[in-house]
Amino acid sequence: MSDELPKGWTTASVSEVIDDFQPGFASGEKNVRGGVSHLRMNNIGLNGKLALDLVRTVPEKLAKPRHDLSPGDVLVCTTNSGALVGKCAYFDLAGRFAFSNHLTRLRPRRGVVDGRFLRWNLWLHWKRGVFDDKCKHWVNQSTLPKDALLEDEVVVPPLAEQRRIVAKLEMLLGKVDASQHRLAKIP
Repeated sequence: MSDELPKGWTTASVSEVIDDFQPGFASGEKNVRGGVSHLRMNNIGLNGKLALDLVRTVPEKLAKPRHDLSPGDVLVCTTNSGALVGKCAYFDLAGRFAFSNHLTRLRPRRGVVDGRFLRWNLWLHWKRGVFDDKCKHWVNQSTLPKDALLEDEVVVPPLAEQRRIVAKLEMLLGKVDASQHRLAKIP
């Protein structure tokens, strides 16, 4: 596959482009006053963005420092219904946020991959069904094993090119969103 890529581009496994892989944690307590915001499956939209219309809070004692999110992290839904395993979002919020055991945080390796670009790589793999055959399936839930995610191969252009691609993609997606809003208003 790499011989088909533009000059300076390469492919790498997810494990080669991240510094950290961290599964989240479960909490039976929700909406704890003064607790830590706890992102869950519903907080990752189908469009690759965070959906913040319902954010739960959990006891601070459960949210260990290893579960803190930092701007630039990528969240991947690794447990959900089969059709939703693999959806992902880029984290860029201020404040303290942790994440549930149905999500996995990838911390991109600076100087190698921009988190926004990694998110779109993984989002495209999810939309194309790349993760479908790699999941373990139960009655109403599927899980993407750690090794399957870490072995997934992504395209890695030079950083400047990654940023140009992300900027162009976000501009185009903004136009798509605006068009959809206009169309929704038409009787």
